[in-house]
Amino acid sequence: MHGRRMYGRFKTDTEMKILGNLLWWVFGGLEAAIGHFTGSLALAVTIIGIPFARQHFKMAGLSLAPFGKDVILHL
Repeated sequence: MHGRRMYGRFKTDTEMKILGNLLWWVFGGLEAAIGHFTGSLALAVTIIGIPFARQHFKMAGLSLAPFGKDVILHL
C-alpha cells in the first residue's frame, strides 16, 4: 500500500513535546486544525471530494499536536 502514515513516538523528552504542542496551539495550531476540519466538511459533500476530505481530517488531527509524531512514507 502506498501512502503516508502518522505514528506517535513514545520516547523521552515528554516535557518538550508538551511545551511545543502548547506553544503550537497558542500560535496557530488551533486555527489550522479548525481550517482543516471545515475544509474536510466542505469536501465531503461531493463523492469526488471524499478522499480529499479524509486527508484533511487526518491533517486536522496532526495539526492539533504535531510534536511527538512521525510521518512515514510507505512504498
